[in-house]
Amino acid sequence: MNSATTRLPPQLDGPTLLVSVTGDDAPGISATIFEALRAFHVEVLDVEQAVLREQLNLAILLGLNHPDEQRAIEDAVAGACIHLGLRVMVTPGIGDNAERQKGRLIVTMLA
Repeated sequence: MNSATTRLPPQLDGPTLLVSVTGDDAPGISATIFEALRAFHVEVLDVEQAVLREQLNLAILLGLNHPDEQRAIEDAVAGACIHLGLRVMVTPGIGDNAERQKGRLIVTMLA
């Protein structure tokens, strides 16, 4: 494989931003937020979304390839969310989720 086309997995021990978006669900929200992120050197590590009673809960975990862009990323995401009438919280961190405790179970029940 050519080194120019080799893709390494994201570094999960580097700086990250967790973008948490909440508010009324509508078409195009994710597209607008990802369009705002397009100008930056970020890697999407995880995305989770839930809609309950037409209320959106969207979480995007970003890997920062250029940590000096953090403030500009926060401003771009906040601007997009304000335009959409959504609430946003951006939380800096390191890596992905902490390792889960051993012997712990998560049970999901659907009726």
